Amino acid sequence: MKRLALLLALFLTAKAGAQTADTLVLTTGERRAGRVLAVDAQGFSVEVQIVAGQPPGTMRVPRNQVAHVEFAPDATRDAFIARGTVAQLPQLAAYWQRLELFLPVAKSPAARLGLRYAGVLLGTKDPANAAKGLALFTRIETDAWNSDDRAAARQGRLRGLIATGQTEAAVKEARELVQTATAPDVLIEAKYILARAADETLRKLVEENPRWEEDDRVRPERHRLYHEALDLYLYPLLFHGARTEAAARGLWQLVALYRFTGEPQLALETARDIASLFPETEPAKPAAAWIATLSAEQRAVDFEKEAKATFAKPTPSDTRQ
Repeated sequence: MKRLALLLALFLTAKAGAQTADTLVLTTGERRAGRVLAVDAQGFSVEVQIVAGQPPGTMRVPRNQVAHVEFAPDATRDAFIARGTVAQLPQLAAYWQRLELFLPVAKSPAARLGLRYAGVLLGTKDPANAAKGLALFTRIETDAWNSDDRAAARQGRLRGLIATGQTEAAVKEARELVQTATAPDVLIEAKYILARAADETLRKLVEENPRWEEDDRVRPERHRLYHEALDLYLYPLLFHGARTEAAARGLWQLVALYRFTGEPQLALETARDIASLFPETEPAKPAAAWIATLSAEQRAVDFEKEAKATFAKPTPSDTRQ
């Protein structure tokens, strides 16, 4: 006990100036430097330079003495969090292995890295990776210290359910979330899943009933599904337009819906909206590419331009004045 007390005293008097060191912020408000190696329910294992010029030592700091940890800057880690890709999957896995124990630790970047890693796993389109991504989203939703990260994990878990073929479970949960969730991104994802479900049900209904317009039982359901999908796809644009990727994603799905329902001009106008309003988003490229496949005659039709020209024309009363 005396030796531990001495080590702790030496640690507490160590300078916290090294830029590459982590910083433990103690419950007393003191800030102390050291390299945090691991954490468990009892405390932190910390590598600390006890004697100058000598190899560093490892000591334990009780968890109840630490308010939070400020991890040392790491440009590579932060780049992976911001824009890690499928090509960087091995590096993401290695970083996650180093940080996953810190998931519940306040101020830890573990959850943000885990969210990126889980999303990349889903992006591989590999069933085994999708299952791993779903499990990771579930773990982050349960254990992350930050409520925003937990909400983001819930959004990701919905995507994970879809990616692993659990569509019914995803739709069921999405219906519950639109009634209870308050986080915008969770609501957007839930409504997108419901939009896709309505869209797919509509397509199946029309394919099974090619003469639906003449069927008094089928026609109302077709119209209901159509408007439900349309309204839900438009939700991000109408209520969260600053979330450009989500807004453009909904519009791009609308393009496909309009094409399926035989409304090519609405599809074209919507694709134009994506290209003009959200040119930096992922759907902008396929929207522009699809427009380019149309004939010059098709592209020449512009309802929006014609409508503006109509409103700009003077009315008879204007000409008499």
